[in-house]
Amino acid sequence: MNAIEKDLILSKEVIRCEQEADEFCIKYRVYVNFWTDEDGILYRQGPDEQPRVVIRAKLVHTVFVIYHELPFTAHQGLGRTIGFISRKYWWQTLRSDISTFIKNVMLL
Repeated sequence: MNAIEKDLILSKEVIRCEQEADEFCIKYRVYVNFWTDEDGILYRQGPDEQPRVVIRAKLVHTVFVIYHELPFTAHQGLGRTIGFISRKYWWQTLRSDISTFIKNVMLL
């Protein structure tokens, strides 16, 4: 079973459509650590890493909602949120985006 098969909010179709429309995702497809599965979903996998779904910037907020705001994820804090998200997803500015998001949530 792949990493996004059971996702309740980010379906394969949504991710694939967003990746196909994103210039960076299109460019990443030819890099060494990136590959596409049989459903057309782009992944990043470094040495000794699990494959992680490449997320387009447009979907970053949705990932934050899934892993920080929904009741079953219940505000885990910076380190745990980075850990949860980075096990399944990848984008270039993941750590700094999560840090900024959590700091802004704390200010509310």
